[in-house]
Amino acid sequence: MKQFLHALPAVALFSLTPGAHASQFSDTQKAEMGTIIREYLLENPDVIFEAVEKSQDQQRIQEQQNFQEKFLENREALIKDAPFAGNPDGDVVVVEFFDYNCGYCHRALSDVMGLLESDPDVKVVFKDMPILSPQSQDGARWAIAAGKQGQYFAFHKKLMDLPGSKDMKAMERIAEELNLDLEQMRRDAESDEVKAAIESNLSMARVFGIGGTPAFIIEDTLVPGYMGLDALKKSVADARAAKQAPKN
Repeated sequence: MKQFLHALPAVALFSLTPGAHASQFSDTQKAEMGTIIREYLLENPDVIFEAVEKSQDQQRIQEQQNFQEKFLENREALIKDAPFAGNPDGDVVVVEFFDYNCGYCHRALSDVMGLLESDPDVKVVFKDMPILSPQSQDGARWAIAAGKQGQYFAFHKKLMDLPGSKDMKAMERIAEELNLDLEQMRRDAESDEVKAAIESNLSMARVFGIGGTPAFIIEDTLVPGYMGLDALKKSVADARAAKQAPKN
């Protein structure tokens, strides 16, 4: 270890010296440095984990910064004309990207409901992101079509909570339960307008680097994956506190 401590300044100096190259060291010196570093890492393996964790933290920070830049450029397009639940003038906006055939999205439904029931000042925006199956595409089209009759959220809840296959018969049954115009639903579900809305959602997901569901955007923070109600509430509270904090 003493040998390492004596050699470490030389290694550090080499790494910081402009124009320094490995060729400036003899083969014997390079072999000795390699041995010293290897012995140190074997004796102190936590250093490797610390380095990996730091690298991952830096990567997450960079990814969040990149996301926030894209978010500021696309925020209005993200929420404009999108179906939502909760307070239309909510002080915190939560955006959920989801797929009707995603098991964790099904679990997230109860969390979203819990958030809406406990927080009268939150707005939840829904972005259909059908990526798992053709049935996912059908579900997204029919949900958006239901929205054209003012029943998006009611249809969304029933379809997301439906066990088993979410096939066309199931969606027609839900539409009938909600007293929707079934023929109009069929026409709207096949319309270019509805298909364009879904493609816009998928395009937006690509812009933000969202590759799976569920994914949440809470104000200007991206949270990929399933969160759970407690984490969702905390993220909303943190976002609200950040907005209310005095600006320097």
